[in-house]
Amino acid sequence: MNIEVLCPEHNEQIIQLDIEENIDLGRRTLCVECQGKKPVSLKQSFERLNAFYQEQQNNKEALPYVLIVQLETLRKTLVQEINSAIASIQIEINQRVSPLQDNFSIVGLSQLQILGERLSSLTSFQEKFLQKLMLNLKPQLYEILDRFFNQNPQKELLEKQLSLTKGNSTQEEGNTMDTYYKKINEVNIEDPCEAIAFNQNGNIMITTSKNDIFVWEFQKGVLNQQRVLREHNGDVVSLCVSRKQNFFFSGSTDAQIVVWYLWKAVSKLNEHKGRINCLVLGKSEEAMMSSSDDGSIRVWNYVRSEWRCGQVMRNHKGPVYQISLNDQNTLLVSTSRDNTVIVWEIKENQQWYQKYQLAQSVYGKKVCFVYNCKFVWVPHNANSIQVFEIGQKQLNKLTEMNLEDNGSDGQFSPLIYNKTRNILVQKQLNKVTLIYKPTSSLNVLQSIDLKDDHFSIEMTDEGNYLIQGGKNKFIIYQLYSD
Repeated sequence: MNIEVLCPEHNEQIIQLDIEENIDLGRRTLCVECQGKKPVSLKQSFERLNAFYQEQQNNKEALPYVLIVQLETLRKTLVQEINSAIASIQIEINQRVSPLQDNFSIVGLSQLQILGERLSSLTSFQEKFLQKLMLNLKPQLYEILDRFFNQNPQKELLEKQLSLTKGNSTQEEGNTMDTYYKKINEVNIEDPCEAIAFNQNGNIMITTSKNDIFVWEFQKGVLNQQRVLREHNGDVVSLCVSRKQNFFFSGSTDAQIVVWYLWKAVSKLNEHKGRINCLVLGKSEEAMMSSSDDGSIRVWNYVRSEWRCGQVMRNHKGPVYQISLNDQNTLLVSTSRDNTVIVWEIKENQQWYQKYQLAQSVYGKKVCFVYNCKFVWVPHNANSIQVFEIGQKQLNKLTEMNLEDNGSDGQFSPLIYNKTRNILVQKQLNKVTLIYKPTSSLNVLQSIDLKDDHFSIEMTDEGNYLIQGGKNKFIIYQLYSD
């Protein structure tokens, strides 16, 4: 489900709903910068709604069905009592009316006197009879209703369902500072891992070692190798996997991009002249972007069942490392060996143009959008993280956080931003730093120290698993909440 609605306050994409009771309607929708009391992701919201619907349809012990059965019983009891009252009325009528049918064909003084007496009591009889009937019927009906509401077995069921709902809400509120990742598994490999990528469901993991591409089945932290793909002539160092279909891209030091469909190489894109550092697929999956050591960024469009280069951007004067698209796919940010960061904007003709160029004192290899108009940039060997906001007229630096000096990191390992968990993943030499809610205030969620200083890192889309691919093994971490 693809929902693109922007927060009216922060102009960021809505990603959560606040299900806390008694709050204003306007505070129900949350973007990454909004503070909610009971935030639930959009996906979890729809899943919960569908699960509730299915439960109400299929579960005969669900609250509505329990109420129906109890109300049916109540109706039968009330009908029996009312029928009994009607019968009493009929008997009383017969007792009163029968004497009035005496034969008055021979009328004397006494008969006229009796007739007058009986007629005088007709009105008072009806009033007294109705009062007597209601006095008897009212407590009987109230007793039945009181018994129904006081016994109230459905109340226990309702409290049970509310308890389960609150429990689910607690589990879903995992996007807090109380979460952490715990190692749950290790898998040995023969050669160092260069890149890792997952499909949308997180049940297929693709990794690279030297010239080879490995496809793994991933189930709750357990890995099973499915196949090995070979097509490149150099080390495979970048991957990009479709979120809609069974295809992916691989980039290599041989300057080639290979397009894979159903685990077969269906196309080779050979227009770059250097190592392929980063691959990014647009949200519509009709455009892919690549960056290279040759100093260019290329835009590839899917036209007539093949990928064709539609634009080459050469504004950088050195190798281009990580590139990143914002949520709306209207802005692109790139970082280069030439000490510059460039923000690109797409125009109506579907061509990209430079919007801002940021000159830095050092170069950086890592840059990543975290919100629609904010990105994070990491200077090479500077042990810090900087957050920038893209305005209409200028580029603003919001904040900077210093990291522990772990030494020089020669391996290029891109930044990862997981929107579901609102976590930024930064790898520096032998340490992984997880930063929660990377906005104007940077909060370190967790730091993981590793013995290996050459490894790749990736996270599943749901953020439930974090995977490190090192020199000779995979280490798998699972998300836990206190």
